[in-house]
Amino acid sequence: MRVNDQILEMDPENIDAINNKGVIYEQNSHYQQPEKYVRLATDWFEKTINKDENYALGWSNKLVCLINSGFLTDAERIINSIIGTFPTNSYILTEKGRIYKRNGDYKNALKYFNKALKYNYTNKILFNKAQTLLQLSKNKETIGICDDILKYDEQNSEVWSLKGDALRRLHQTKKAQKCFEKALKLNPQTNVEKQIAEVYLQNGNAVKAASILTGYINRNFSDI
Repeated sequence: MRVNDQILEMDPENIDAINNKGVIYEQNSHYQQPEKYVRLATDWFEKTINKDENYALGWSNKLVCLINSGFLTDAERIINSIIGTFPTNSYILTEKGRIYKRNGDYKNALKYFNKALKYNYTNKILFNKAQTLLQLSKNKETIGICDDILKYDEQNSEVWSLKGDALRRLHQTKKAQKCFEKALKLNPQTNVEKQIAEVYLQNGNAVKAASILTGYINRNFSDI
C-alpha cells in the first residue's frame, strides 16, 4: 500500500496505480470491514474507468466487487454493456462466466471460462472451470484440472479441497480424506472439517467423525 501511495503522490494520474489502490482495498475486504473496503475499492475502480473507459482491468475489478458482494443484476447489466468492447479479454470473459456460475447456469459459465482460457491460460480461470465442472457432475475432469493446477501451485488449499469434493463424489473416500486433510494443513481456516467428518462417517468411523465435527463446532460457534 505504501509503495503504491508513493507512486500516486509522484504521479496522481498513473492509471495502474489508481487501479492497484482499488485492488488493495478489495483484498483488505476479505479480512476486515468488508462493506467499507469494498466500497472504497469500487470507488477507485470507478476512478480507473473514468480515466480510461478502455482499461479492461478496471472494469473486471469493479465486476469482481459487485459479484462478490452479491450485486449480480448490476454486474450483469455492466458486463452486457461492455462485452462487445472486450470480446477477447480474458478478465471480462472470466467475470461473465462467474456471473453465470453464481446464477447456477453452469453450462454457460463453462462456455465463458473456456473462451477466457483461449486468451489467458491461468490457474484462476482453471479453478473457476473446475468448480463449474464439479457442479455439472464431471468429477474426473474436475480432478484432472485440479492436478494440473497443483503441479504449479501445490500449496493451494482451495484446489486440494475441490479435488477432495470430486473424489468423494466418486466414492474414493480415502483419497478424498487425504485431500481435505492437506487443505486443512495448508490453511487451518479452510472449513473442510465437515467434509472430513463425512468421509470418516462413510468409512464407518463415527467416533472420529464426531471428534472432528466437535472441534469444528467449538472453533466456529464458541459464543453459542
